[in-house]
Amino acid sequence: MKTENQFFINALNVKTMNKIAVVVPTIRPESWEVFLSKWVDLFEKHKVYLIKVNDGTDYPVIEASDFAQFDETIVVYNKFPKSPWLFNKSDCCRNAGFWAAYKWGAEIIISLDDDVYPAGDPIQDHINALSMSVSPTWISTAQDWRVRGIPVGGEKWPVMLSHGVWNGVPDFDAPTQFLNPDVKDIAFNKTNIPKGVLFPLCAMNFAFRRELMPYVYQAPMGKRLAEFDLPIGDRFADIWSGVVLKRWMDTQGYAAVTGHATIYHSRASNVFANMKKESIFIELNEDFDNQFHDPNNNHPYVVLYRNCLEQWQAALK
Repeated sequence: MKTENQFFINALNVKTMNKIAVVVPTIRPESWEVFLSKWVDLFEKHKVYLIKVNDGTDYPVIEASDFAQFDETIVVYNKFPKSPWLFNKSDCCRNAGFWAAYKWGAEIIISLDDDVYPAGDPIQDHINALSMSVSPTWISTAQDWRVRGIPVGGEKWPVMLSHGVWNGVPDFDAPTQFLNPDVKDIAFNKTNIPKGVLFPLCAMNFAFRRELMPYVYQAPMGKRLAEFDLPIGDRFADIWSGVVLKRWMDTQGYAAVTGHATIYHSRASNVFANMKKESIFIELNEDFDNQFHDPNNNHPYVVLYRNCLEQWQAALK
C-alpha cells in the first residue's frame, strides 16, 4: 500500500509549477465531459493543475491534469491510502483533492462541482479577490464603493478565502427547494464577511490560499458514518467546514469575501433525497457552532469531526 508521502509523488515531479489547483469531485462521467468542455479554455489560460476526485470506487481515485502542458496532458492515477480522516461516498471526498493540491504545492486552491460552468472568468475573479485586503469590522452598504462614513484608514486583513456565487439553479436547503422549484438566478451580496460573522460556505465555487488548509477540512458525511455508529446524514460537509474555518480565520487575522466570482449551476439535486439526508443533522445544525467549539461537549458526531480534523492536520504534515 502506498504511504501518504509516496501518494502524489508523480504530480510533485511535474516541471511546470503554476501553483493554482482546481479540485472537482465527481461520480458522473457524462457530467465530467460537459464540465471539461466548458472550462478547458480557462484552465489553459490560467495554467491550472486540475485534480479530479473520482468517488465511484471504494476509495477516491485522483486524476490530475497539468494545463501548463495542455498539449501533452499529464494524467496521474493513484488510489488513496485508507486514512481515518478520509470520508468518501459523499461530496466530502473533495478532501482527497485538497490534500493532493496541498502536497503538490498549490498556492491557490479552487473548489468546483462537476455541474457548474464559468460565467465570465471566475478563476481570475477569485485570484483578484484573494489579492485584496479588507476591514475586519466594517462593510459597505453599496457594492464596489466605499460610501460616506467608512473610515479611510484603519485595520485591514488579507483576503484568504473567496466565496463564489452562482447563476442558474440556487443551492437551497430541501424545504426551500421544495417550496420554490422554479426559482432561478437569485441575487447575492458582494461584500467582505466581518470578524465574528458566519456564512453558509458552498463548496461548489470557492477559492482559498494554502495557509487555510489545516482548517478547510470538509465535515465527515455519508454512508461511512455507519462505521462509527452514527446515523447516515449528508449535505452539511461544506457548511460545517465553513463554520469551523471562519472561526479560526477570525483568530488569525484572515479575511473572507463573497460574491466576487460567479459560476452557472446547471442542475438541481433531488429534493426528496435532500430532505432525507438533511433531516438527520438539521437539529445539530441549529447549534453546531456552539457545540463544536464547546470543549465540554461530547456529542458523538462532534467528537468524530474533531478527531478527523486532528488527523487531517497530521496528514498535511
